[in-house]
Amino acid sequence: MDDKWIQPPIVCDHLTKGKLLFDTKEYSFAIASFRACLDNLPAKPIINEDGDIIYTVDEIVLSTRLFILRALWKQTLLDSTTTYTDTTLDEVKAILKILTTTTECRSVLCMLAVSTIARIINGDVLYKGESVLSTKDISNMGIQACRIILDESYGNIKERRILYSIECDLYERRQGDLQSAAKSIESLLKESPKVQSQQKRLRELHIQLGLIDVVEEKAKKEASRQHKKRQRMKKKEKDSSKLDSILDTLQSDVSATLSRSPTYNFFEGLDNSQKSREKATIIDWSCIPDDIQPKFENKSKEKRLLRKRNQLESLYILLSGLVEKVSTTKESGRPIHIVDFGSGSGNSCLVFAFLLLQKKDIPCRFTLIDNNPHSVKLGKLRTNKVGLDSSVQWLCQDVSNFHESFDIGLATHLCGGATDSMMERCLLHKAAFIATPCCLGSIVFNAHENVVSQAKPGRGYGWNTNKRTSLTYPRSACFRDQITVDNYAIITRLADCSLTTGQSDNELHIKGKRFLDSDRLRLAQEANYDTSFGQLGSKIDCGPRSDVLCGICKA
Repeated sequence: MDDKWIQPPIVCDHLTKGKLLFDTKEYSFAIASFRACLDNLPAKPIINEDGDIIYTVDEIVLSTRLFILRALWKQTLLDSTTTYTDTTLDEVKAILKILTTTTECRSVLCMLAVSTIARIINGDVLYKGESVLSTKDISNMGIQACRIILDESYGNIKERRILYSIECDLYERRQGDLQSAAKSIESLLKESPKVQSQQKRLRELHIQLGLIDVVEEKAKKEASRQHKKRQRMKKKEKDSSKLDSILDTLQSDVSATLSRSPTYNFFEGLDNSQKSREKATIIDWSCIPDDIQPKFENKSKEKRLLRKRNQLESLYILLSGLVEKVSTTKESGRPIHIVDFGSGSGNSCLVFAFLLLQKKDIPCRFTLIDNNPHSVKLGKLRTNKVGLDSSVQWLCQDVSNFHESFDIGLATHLCGGATDSMMERCLLHKAAFIATPCCLGSIVFNAHENVVSQAKPGRGYGWNTNKRTSLTYPRSACFRDQITVDNYAIITRLADCSLTTGQSDNELHIKGKRFLDSDRLRLAQEANYDTSFGQLGSKIDCGPRSDVLCGICKA
């Protein structure tokens, strides 16, 4: 039984003395003191100065017997002989008699008495001792105690759940009455229908009673699963056929949008470096402080580490080129403000900050944004360790809540609609951008309201996944006139892939992905941006998600 026992009120000196003896584990003397209290009970209720009743006679008797029961229980735990077991059960009977006959005990005290009895009866000790009563007789006392409360409207939800559970235990474990045990849980679930543990327990009881055929149930579930799978395949084939024709009609616009800007070649430095990548790396990783280097503790992920480094080297070339371009148009003396949206703990941007700040020819400052407090805390610690505090600012907030002006926006694998939110910030402040989109399928649309929200609440990446945003889809006016929101939503699911061209079965997925990329870039073009689409490198060198979107404002 729980040692955090709520004690009944102490109404006389004998109870005070017995309580002191109980606390010092002198249980026999404590019981004697409590019994002396029973022999000297007041004949009238205890009242206060105003004549109001504080405790009725029945409440005094019940309180005293609860002290005796508690002391006897402790003795029984120490020595479960016939004497202590039967004496404990006699006291339980006496308390049950009071509870079933009196109307002058407050519900709180009745609840305490019932809870104490139910827990004692549900324990194993009384059944191990040699008692004149049978297991069924003993368990019936506990069931009777539970019913005193459950048949009335006493107790809060939590207390009643405990008593229902104990009643079920007594029926199932002590009496083998599975049907009555199931009824107890059914009554519990009527009052608290969302208790999953008890739903599972009721199911197990129904299986034992033969009310559920597990084999038949499993067969039905499998049939249902196969049916749903067939329906999904049919829908997918129907959607694919429909979208294939739609995407074919848009292909010329998509190709034109994804073509590289004739005004500014974002990928010039990257193209040149990729030709010599086998001879030398772009970043000398031995010079990068260990605290900000991308790393994986598991040695089996060395291939992933190499991919990450290749990605960062390619992104650094793109970023360096943009920094040089932006520096020619910004106000003299003002550092270039670079913002990394959904930065995590800084695995990407802290390396860029370290390298660009070492150059010193173009002053820069950095703001890293993420809505995961743990990532921001870790990022601040890493920043401090490498001495970048004066140039790197950390913000724990949502991407869409950032309103400061800036010059260049970064988004490295920013999930779903968060990339669109980042681009919206960039276009608002006429900032250049570099984005590597991913998780397109995590965008969920409401076709009637034409708004978007994330599919997976609680994910980080600097994106508030619990709120809707007012982003309109399709993003660009050009494609908004040519495709419905419903079809756009289907394309996001279709395009959520990391496949390569050349796989005939997956060409439609590639088309869908290219369309979504072009829609984002077309929005920037409509805002007077030069844009380009490309790859950080090959799928082998940089991983399957290596597509990159770049843009810079013409004005």
